[in-house]
Amino acid sequence: MYWKQSVICRMKRRADFVMIHFKALELYPPVINLLDYLGKNADEKILVISTDLPEDSHLKRYQANASNIWVKRTGSIKPGSLFRIFQYLRFYISSLLLLIKLKPAVVLYFESISSWPALMYKKILGDSVKLMVHYHEYTTVEEYAHSMRLVKRMHQLEKTMYKNSFNWISHTNEIRLQRFKVDYSLNQIPADIFYTMPNYPSKFWAAGKSKTGKSEKNRLVYIGALGYDNMYLKETIDWVLSNNQFLSLDLYANIIDTKAADFIKSIKDESINYHGGCNYADLPDVLKMYDVGLVMYKPFDENTVNAVSNKVFEYLACGLDVWFSEDMTYTSVYTRRDVYPKVLPINFNRLDDFDFKRSFKRDGLSYQPTDYFCENVYAIIYDKMSRK
Repeated sequence: MYWKQSVICRMKRRADFVMIHFKALELYPPVINLLDYLGKNADEKILVISTDLPEDSHLKRYQANASNIWVKRTGSIKPGSLFRIFQYLRFYISSLLLLIKLKPAVVLYFESISSWPALMYKKILGDSVKLMVHYHEYTTVEEYAHSMRLVKRMHQLEKTMYKNSFNWISHTNEIRLQRFKVDYSLNQIPADIFYTMPNYPSKFWAAGKSKTGKSEKNRLVYIGALGYDNMYLKETIDWVLSNNQFLSLDLYANIIDTKAADFIKSIKDESINYHGGCNYADLPDVLKMYDVGLVMYKPFDENTVNAVSNKVFEYLACGLDVWFSEDMTYTSVYTRRDVYPKVLPINFNRLDDFDFKRSFKRDGLSYQPTDYFCENVYAIIYDKMSRK
């Protein structure tokens, strides 16, 4: 049997909380941060159900260090595989059976694709279960209508339960949350089930190594998934190349599309460096080698326009200035020019007009450390989970 009996025995056939995250945990740093927080602060037994990383992934497999957290996986989902349907069924059925066996008082799932076991468990046990959901992304009604059939069906079940069955519904910011409430006519139900849970890094990010060494160039860095059509990748690299006596750019990507990879390979200049992926736990010390962190998304959907990338807060925590695409209109609320690290909106279509040399100047500016850390956010959800 895939679920190891030893884990069930260690839990004494009981788990206080179960978290269901269909996609591999390592691809979602906020979930890793939440698990680390609960491992340090929760007394309850917590089971996390997820799928595994692809076999060719370079990322380190997450293993909880805390004795109260167990992670169970049903293997990786292989796109295009003849066994893909079986892999989905194994995840959902195994998850539901495990919920019934362990009888957790709280179930938290992430995104509609993770919902079916939690929703069915809630229908079986009713009010004795706290049902909670967090959405990493806002999905429009139209996007749901054109989504994978499996997700569409699960979301139809979600919609019937929003008004009466949930104890917690959260998005990453207020705009996304309000749009969600309007989509499903939820503004009339009690406000105390709705929360925002931003993607902040842990406080330990601010306690790593200080930036060491000096460079004749100002060092720019980008971390995260890399795409060619949905990002200002070409515009940025072309601009850095035209100013390569002053600037360098390093790119770290766990996921990169073919078009972006081919373009980067075509660059033969030492001012542009692609390093592949980087494990999340290693990022604080990596980032502190740089001066500016880039967020260069194009406005290709509502999620981008109404988003604040977790990279903004990670760069700030490590003392970097942040340059973000001015197309990301919600991120503009975090703009700061009169202190450092700075957070500046940039027109990536007109980089030649950007006075980057002036942006590096800090004369007369005071240092203002960030206070965007996940510990304060996760204290709220833990209180909701543990409250009787």
